[in-house]
Amino acid sequence: MSCKFAPLTTHDRPAILRHLLHLGVDDRVLRFGTAAPDDAVIDYCGRWNFARDIVEGAWDEGRIVGLIHLPVYETGDDLVGELGVSVEIESRQRRIATRLAVRTLERARSRGLARVYIHFLVRNRPMMCLAGRFTTEIAIDHDEAQATIRLPAPA
Repeated sequence: MSCKFAPLTTHDRPAILRHLLHLGVDDRVLRFGTAAPDDAVIDYCGRWNFARDIVEGAWDEGRIVGLIHLPVYETGDDLVGELGVSVEIESRQRRIATRLAVRTLERARSRGLARVYIHFLVRNRPMMCLAGRFTTEIAIDHDEAQATIRLPAPA
């Protein structure tokens, strides 16, 4: 199985929603910080701003098996983003999240973002490993962690 990686657009929203709704309860807790019910996931996905945010997906056999959503916002004079990742359980251990993150961070850097944050539960070992690939700046507070990835200015 070989994945195709591509930016996602508003036209991909139905496939994105199928992917997010396919996540099991444990994966929803790790992705959203809570066992988000279907209606909350549908509402969340419906609020994505594809003109502003960065959304990257991994396609396999015509469906999304992994994605990153990076909402972009201003903090003071800086443009920053907060990275959310999900990979279907059947597609893990294939470096999909790493490849999506590389693509997303490059797009964020080229758009002039100063920092990207990743909030996650400490027990989410795959996310801890992913964050550690891009930064050593990981703050832990009880059962939550926040990684800060500082991006160099675009060339």
